[in-house]
Amino acid sequence: DEIRPGERSVAVGLEHVLLIMAAALLFALSFPNFLFPWGFGFLGFAALIPLFPVIHRARWWSVWAYGLLFAVGGFALHNYWLALFHPVALTVVLAFRGPWFALLFPLLKLADREFPRYGFLIQALLWTGWEFIGVQGFLGYSFGGLGYSQYLFLPLLQLASLTAVWGISCMVILPSAYVGNLLKNGRKGIRPFFRNTRGAAIGYAVLLTVVLVWGGAVRALPEGISKLTVAAVQPNSDPWKGGTPVYEENLTTLMALSRKALLKDPQLLIWPETAVVPSLRLHSRMRYDQERYNRIVRPFFSFAAELNVPLLTGNNDRELAGRDARGGYLTDDYNAAVLLQGGEISAVYRKTHLVPFTEYFPYRDLFPGIYQWLLTEDTHFYTPGEDLNKDLVFSIPGARFSALICFEDTFPAGPRRFTRAGAELLVNLTNDAWSESVVAEMQHFSLSVLRSVENRRSLVRATISGITALIGPDGSILERIPPFGEDYLVGEVPLSRETTLAAAWGDWFAIAALCAAGAALLAGFIIRVLKMRVKGN
Repeated sequence: DEIRPGERSVAVGLEHVLLIMAAALLFALSFPNFLFPWGFGFLGFAALIPLFPVIHRARWWSVWAYGLLFAVGGFALHNYWLALFHPVALTVVLAFRGPWFALLFPLLKLADREFPRYGFLIQALLWTGWEFIGVQGFLGYSFGGLGYSQYLFLPLLQLASLTAVWGISCMVILPSAYVGNLLKNGRKGIRPFFRNTRGAAIGYAVLLTVVLVWGGAVRALPEGISKLTVAAVQPNSDPWKGGTPVYEENLTTLMALSRKALLKDPQLLIWPETAVVPSLRLHSRMRYDQERYNRIVRPFFSFAAELNVPLLTGNNDRELAGRDARGGYLTDDYNAAVLLQGGEISAVYRKTHLVPFTEYFPYRDLFPGIYQWLLTEDTHFYTPGEDLNKDLVFSIPGARFSALICFEDTFPAGPRRFTRAGAELLVNLTNDAWSESVVAEMQHFSLSVLRSVENRRSLVRATISGITALIGPDGSILERIPPFGEDYLVGEVPLSRETTLAAAWGDWFAIAALCAAGAALLAGFIIRVLKMRVKGN
C-alpha cells in the first residue's frame, strides 16, 4: 500500500524523536550515571551523533522543539538525583536548560544551512561557546558540560591546563558533529561528504594524537616538588537532622575521627562544609546561644587548643545586623571556612558563589511570591561573601591554600582567582549527603578534577559523606575513601606554583570559539542575502 503524506510525516517525526532520545541517553551515560557511577566517558565522543541528522532534516518551525526535548530528556536522566532533594529542584533545572537548548538548535541548523560542507566545525565551536555562556550569572550551571565526561581520561585532560575545560568539550563534540553530518543525507551522502571533508577528519586525528602524546608527557611533576600531608575527615552525618543534640553528636564524631587521623602526623586537618553549625566567631565574642556554646562551641575550641596542627572547618558564620521591631537580633549568615591555628581563629573565608534558590535568591523584591515560597520550604539563605574576601589565601607552615565551598568548585573562575592570588593548594569543603546518591557525589567530584588540571594544583576534598579524596595537579586520583561511611583520609599532596595558560588567560578558548562561530554565521547570512539580491537584479 502507498504511504500517505500524513503517515510519512508522523513516521519521520517519530524517527526524529527516537534519535533525540537516543542522544539524550548516550549523553547521560557519558557521565557518572545510574548504571555505572564512574560513567562511560568514551560515549561522550559519540553521544551527539543522532542529533545532527535531525537538525539537518527538521524544519525551522520545529527544530527548536527537538532542542527542548533533548535538554529535558538528557538532563532528567543526568540529574535525576535532584528530585531526591526536592521535585522542584529538578523541575527548575529542566525549566532553564530546556529553553537554553531550544535556542541553540536553530543556530546549529543555521550553521548546517550556510555551510553544508564544513558546518560541523562551526557547530562544535558553537556548542562549546554555548556551554560557556551557560555557566555565567546567577543561573550558571556546569553539570552536563561534555568536557567533564573525560575526567578519567588523563592524557586528554591535560589540555585543560591550556584551554580550561572548554578545549576538551570541543575535542569531544567534534567527532559527534562530524559523524552526524556524515550521516545527515543517508547512505548516498556518506561517500561524497567524506571525500570533501577527509582533510578535516585527518586533521582532527592528528591533533588528537598530538594532544594525547603531549598530555602523557606533561603529567610528570618536577623533581623535588614540595608536598603537604593532609587529613580529611568524613563524618557521614545526616544533613536532614538538626538541633543542638544532633550537632553535638556530629562534633563528637568529628573529634573521634580526627584523633585517629592525627596519629599519622598530618600538617593540616580538614573538616567538611558546615561541620560545625553554631557560629564560632560570634560565640567567641558573646554568648549568643548559651546552650550551644556550652555543648558545642566550647568543646570545639578546647579540642582545637589541643591540636598541634592547623584545622580548617566549615562553619555557619554569623554577624549581628541590628535588631528588629520586637527587639530580636537581625543577622547576616555566611557559609564559611574557618582556619584555626593554636586554638585561635586566624582567618575566615565566606562563600561568594552561592547555590541559586537554595542558598541565595537576589530577586526578593521582584518576585516576592517565589521568595516567600522558598522560605516555607525550609530554605536557609546565606549572604554572599564580601569582595574583600573572594581572593583569600590561607597561610600555614609549609603551604598557602584557598578554600572552595561545595558548589564553588563546579566553576573555573573561583579556583583560577585563588591560583592567581598565590594558592599552592585548593581545598573543597562539601556536603552532598542530602542527595543520598553516589551518582550525584561522583558527578560533583568529576567537576573538581578539572579544577585541578586547569590550575595545576592539587585539590583536597573533605566531604560530609563523599567523595572525600586527594586529587593531584594532573587530575589523577591519589587517594579516596568510600562514600556514606564514617572515615578519614591521610595522604601527601604536591604543592605547585606553576601558572598555566588557563589560569593566566582564563576562558579565552571558549570566548574565541563563540566569536569564531558567531562571525562565521553572520558572514554566511550576509553572503546569502547578497546572493539573493544579485539574483533578484
